[in-house]
Amino acid sequence: MYKAKKTPFLSDSRTLAVMFLFAILTVGCKSTQTMVIEQYRALAEQGGADAQVALGGCYLTGTDVVAPDTVQALYWLRKAAEQEETHAQMFLQELGVE
Repeated sequence: MYKAKKTPFLSDSRTLAVMFLFAILTVGCKSTQTMVIEQYRALAEQGGADAQVALGGCYLTGTDVVAPDTVQALYWLRKAAEQEETHAQMFLQELGVE
């Protein structure tokens, strides 16, 4: 199983969220986006609700390196909502999904 690397800049999913937004704003920086998605997935698989929401959001809208995938988006958003993560619950409610 892939584990998120422990570095000062990649220590939690909130930091990753900031990095992902930066990567999106950096035109043509697919390698950075790929690295951030991999870190999101590793943290999400370890139960990180913030990372699950972020990964679900990436799949919901798609990115330069992740194609939109409603099934994956709902999977990760539900996992986060099960942990009572309010952003995931709001996403699901807005999508009309229980």
